[in-house]
Amino acid sequence: MYCSSCGEKNEENAQICTNCGAALSSSTHSEPEQSKEPIQPEPMQEEKSAQQPVQDKANIGINIITFCFMPLLGIIMYFVWKGEKPIAAKSALMWGLIAIGVWIVFYIIIGIFVGIAGSIDPTTDF
Repeated sequence: MYCSSCGEKNEENAQICTNCGAALSSSTHSEPEQSKEPIQPEPMQEEKSAQQPVQDKANIGINIITFCFMPLLGIIMYFVWKGEKPIAAKSALMWGLIAIGVWIVFYIIIGIFVGIAGSIDPTTDF
C-alpha cells in the first residue's frame, strides 16, 4: 500500500504512513499514482524546531551579571542580540550603561574620600 500524500510504501494493514504520518485509507491504491507535481517530503522535526520563533524577553541572568560584575557584557550582548531579540538586547544595553554609570560614580566617591583622607595630617590634633 502506498501513501497518497508522500508516495511511501507501507504495509498492507497500516493505518498511518511511516514516512509522513498521514492517515492511510483502505481505498489507497496498491501502486503509487503518477502525479504531475513532484511529492515533497515534510521537513524533519529538527527543521521545524529551527523555524520556531525565538522568545524575546529580558534575560534576568545576563542583566544581573551585567550590573554587578561586567558592564561591558551588556553592551556586547546588545550587538549580538539586536537583530533576533531586540527587547533582550535593549534590556542588556540599558543595564550595561546603568552599571557603567554606577561604577563611575562609585569611583569618584572613593577618589574624593581618598583625597580627603590623604590631605589630613595624622600628627595634628583636632
